Amino acid sequence: MTTDIAVPKSAQSLEPFVAAGVFEPIDIHAAGSLARLITGLEPEIILGAALATRAVREGHVCVLVDDAYADIDLSDTAKALSWPTPEKWRAVLTASPAVRVVEPSETVVVASGEALVPLVFDGVRLYLDRYYDYELKLADFLLDRSGSERINVDESEIEKTLDEIYGKPTGEIDYQREAVRRALTGRLTVIAGGPGTGKTFTINRLLKASRILDGGRPRAIALAAPTGKAAARMTEALSDGEIKATTLHRLLNITPQHPARFNADNPLPFDLVVVDEASMVQLALMTQLFTALSPNASVVLVGDPSQLASVEAGAVLGDIVTATTPDPDSGAVNAALADCTVTLKRNHRFSAESGIAELSQLVDAGETEAVLGCLRAGHDDVVWIDPSNPDDTARVEQETIVAATQVVNAAKAGNAEEALEKSIEHNVVCATRYGKFGVHYWTDKIQNELLNTILDCGADRPWYAGRPIMITHNDYLNNLFNGDTGLVVSQSNSARGLDELKVIFAQDGELRRFNSSQLGEHTTWWASTIHKTQGSEFDRVVVCLPDPPARVLARELLYTGITRARAHVSVVASEAALRMAIETPALRASGLVGHLRQSG
Repeated sequence: MTTDIAVPKSAQSLEPFVAAGVFEPIDIHAAGSLARLITGLEPEIILGAALATRAVREGHVCVLVDDAYADIDLSDTAKALSWPTPEKWRAVLTASPAVRVVEPSETVVVASGEALVPLVFDGVRLYLDRYYDYELKLADFLLDRSGSERINVDESEIEKTLDEIYGKPTGEIDYQREAVRRALTGRLTVIAGGPGTGKTFTINRLLKASRILDGGRPRAIALAAPTGKAAARMTEALSDGEIKATTLHRLLNITPQHPARFNADNPLPFDLVVVDEASMVQLALMTQLFTALSPNASVVLVGDPSQLASVEAGAVLGDIVTATTPDPDSGAVNAALADCTVTLKRNHRFSAESGIAELSQLVDAGETEAVLGCLRAGHDDVVWIDPSNPDDTARVEQETIVAATQVVNAAKAGNAEEALEKSIEHNVVCATRYGKFGVHYWTDKIQNELLNTILDCGADRPWYAGRPIMITHNDYLNNLFNGDTGLVVSQSNSARGLDELKVIFAQDGELRRFNSSQLGEHTTWWASTIHKTQGSEFDRVVVCLPDPPARVLARELLYTGITRARAHVSVVASEAALRMAIETPALRASGLVGHLRQSG
């Protein structure tokens, strides 16, 4: 493999790894900077620094020294490289001036005047020092909050309020009621559950109970989510009109130019903070949130731990839930954290005969043969499309084009509400952007067919009525955020005597209109990656997977794609792709589970 990455002189030992395609420029230059700061470093340390940087870029918090390159797609060239043995690597790391050696869960304490070294090694994991600090801080926050109750809580009043909302308890455990009770009495609550298990309903009941207990007075409550789209959906789904959800970045007042305004010295002014779609919150941001909570505030994390984790480092919600179950080897478990965690089990969205519900549960459980059996069973709401069968693929393509045509016709007619509604009825979600049945394939296919079927469609121009828009970077000026979706709609301008195009976004129950020149970075979203659709739901979904050995294939990816569907899902994937996805859990290297279990 050839490369045009310039390798700095200080990191020349990495040239063979760069030539083999192991590293990106940021990994190389981070390692090179370390080598310039601390001269005479061994090649194993420089390689470790590059791998630790790469790990964060790939969503891991650290590097597992015994399995350092397990997730690297090694070419024949890369396999022939001189990788250090774990034994040698541990010895070099332990002796290096660039590495601080700690016991697992030991906090790094730096004496006055002492330089903070850039790498941390706990005998098993190699970290960039910043991410070790995040992990230990978050573990401490979680342990502290899981072991304590809120102050000034009248449990009899809470039970009376819960009876008012849910009725008197029966013999069967009501997990939604238990989740609300925990959130009213504790300083930490984790509400986990798959699609349709009532997570949003439970948040609604929590807000209602809070109002009753506070005598109807508005309480200092914050609702937040990791993305603007997820925050908007949270606001729309909740019946409490007094509180609107915001992004975590806005809640903490984080901007590209400034760190969080709210922190340990300036805590958030809320008694209760509820975070939806918590599976998407990465380690650094979750640590910043917990740092900014006031001591007696309650925090509620809500999400589906089986979904894809954040694209950035860490899988915090999944790690928390894992820590509440016994370690398969030692049996260690954090009992206090388990008491704070409520898993909602009953599915209220789908009927007992639902193929979508059955399919998602089987994928989550990793039951490969049962998944294939479910896909072949002929459910009304589940279809398996063989990508090598032209008749099957033509049928699903035609269904998608018909749905897109309805969007464009409504947008050309100026029917903004109808067009927006049509745009979220049918969606294509892809594992990749490129290749057959990737995002670009679907976008080109749909726009070419629109040109053939709709007179003067305009789909060959940058802007046309019916073009769906997805914001790709936070736009604080227009209050539009990464993942927000809108639609180009034709609008009559009587003053000018002609129609003009406006980009419409539905937010907070109303339509916001923009000129195309006002928008920041965005893309067309006739199809989108599965990652980008987290926090969204559609009536009908087409899920597309590439053939092996695509590294992106993972169980959580397939599960997340399937669970975007409310009424119908078509899975476009070969049997080999499905097997690889189901049998490949997307594990993130992290020490958080171990920190939490050790203190349980």
